[in-house]
Amino acid sequence: MAAAKLRPVYCTREGCSKTWDQDPALTVACPDCKAPPGSPCKRPSEHPLPFREIHGARDLAADDAFAYGPCPLGHCGKRNKEAREARESARQAADEPQLSFI
Repeated sequence: MAAAKLRPVYCTREGCSKTWDQDPALTVACPDCKAPPGSPCKRPSEHPLPFREIHGARDLAADDAFAYGPCPLGHCGKRNKEAREARESARQAADEPQLSFI
């Protein structure tokens, strides 16, 4: 789980200077505990999660909603991962020898 912050947060990837006024995951509702946007995640007992953490599903929902915005390094997020995988697949397909059965 990622920590929900009500204060500015920043990317910890080396070389990245991306910052947000608050954790972008808080801009979407949590699919696990149903916490509304702006509210921290809670346990089924309605107590807050330790260390103001958020559910992983909420973090992924925020990424799907593009709440984190573009990664300045082109590394983070689902869109960048899919683009990297597509480039790698194309590269591997180009490197494979073409068999001919003539």
